[in-house]
Amino acid sequence: MEDHSMHSGHGGHDGHMAQCTMMSSLNWQTKNVCILLSSWQINSALSLVLSCIAIFLLSVLYEKFRVLLDKWSSTVGAQIHYVSAHCNDEEEPQVYIPSSKQNRRTVKFFSALANGMLLLYSFSLMLIIMTYNGFLIISVISGAMVGHYYFAEIKSLPENTLACH
Repeated sequence: MEDHSMHSGHGGHDGHMAQCTMMSSLNWQTKNVCILLSSWQINSALSLVLSCIAIFLLSVLYEKFRVLLDKWSSTVGAQIHYVSAHCNDEEEPQVYIPSSKQNRRTVKFFSALANGMLLLYSFSLMLIIMTYNGFLIISVISGAMVGHYYFAEIKSLPENTLACH
């Protein structure tokens, strides 16, 4: 058996490609930071700035996607419920969505698919935060804040909340 402990190269890179470093505490590294994939790597100030902008925009778009999915789910769910609840009435419902089992399954399938995509999206942002890189954390959080500001609807608080003590 050969001893490979002294070899610096991995997978044919011969040590020319910078290695990703993983930190387990808050850091402000600007070199050898991998984001989600080893091919998305920060190795310069420019790549750091471009990555922060991309992550910021991904966070803004996550909020948009989340709000759109919430609106779609509540609209379609209310329409199917309306049609199902009023299918025995003689008057036609105002919104027509056939209430057949096939259509309900199709809606549930697409709802589950969209929910899975949203989950993948949110976990990807969580993994970016788990690099513990302060620049990337700020990009995710500020993008989520801006996205929430522009896309989320303000809902009134219920009367009996902890804030009303």
